[in-house]
Amino acid sequence: LISYNEGADKQVLEVVKPFVSSQFPPGVFRIGLSLAGYNQVSRSYQNQMILFSLILFFLGLLLVGIVMVNQSYFVLDKSYKEIRTLTGNILEGMNSAVVAVDRDRKIITFNRVAEGIFSLKREEVINKSYSLVFPRDECLINEALNSRKSIREMEKKFRLSSGVEKDLVFGASILSDEKGELQGAVAVI
Repeated sequence: LISYNEGADKQVLEVVKPFVSSQFPPGVFRIGLSLAGYNQVSRSYQNQMILFSLILFFLGLLLVGIVMVNQSYFVLDKSYKEIRTLTGNILEGMNSAVVAVDRDRKIITFNRVAEGIFSLKREEVINKSYSLVFPRDECLINEALNSRKSIREMEKKFRLSSGVEKDLVFGASILSDEKGELQGAVAVI
């Protein structure tokens, strides 16, 4: 098999086979095949392989990105759950009542000491309007939100549901985000 250029832009694949015959003088069979079609198919195949390689490369990048985002999500989710559990344990372990509301003044936190002082169950007050649960602003949350100022150590007499009157110290603070926008308020009794 011999390949050679015939002219500047023409490639030919040539097959040469010697033959011997008793009837004819010895000779050579010579068959030439133009490689233009083969070269075109070969270039097309190379282009397809390059495109396929690029697609696989970008799919690999996408897969790596998805894995990294997924891992980040699981790490963040785990951290969030740990912080939430820790915060819940702190609130439940306190010897003070804690009542917190969001920006819409709906109760979002009501710990076990608050349940005992106000004789209310957490399930009954969570996500309820603070004003409906505490119409006389017993925790001073509305006062703090309306004045946009914290209330520190205000002593008040409070009548428990058992009829016993106790002196309690109330404190209420507003909660703001990093931009200073109001997020809610929390009272500690």
